[in-house]
Amino acid sequence: MSDQQETKTKREYRKGNPLTKTELNRRSDANKQKSHKLIRTFVPYVFAEKFKIQCKKQGLTLQDAVYEAMVEFQDKYFNEQK
Repeated sequence: MSDQQETKTKREYRKGNPLTKTELNRRSDANKQKSHKLIRTFVPYVFAEKFKIQCKKQGLTLQDAVYEAMVEFQDKYFNEQK
């Protein structure tokens, strides 16, 4: 029975060497890039801190809040052109 276990290929993270947080994040980012677009921007520090506080109060992640804002923006401006 141990011969069968040795011949099976195991997933990399189950071989006793767990992935580092950095490697796990890299793989996650690589998977996200297949269906998402990374957008980076600079905003005033004060605005960013207030935004983080409001997101926390609402129970949202920054990603979810920005997504919702983008959807509202799209509905307001892109749908008018029809």
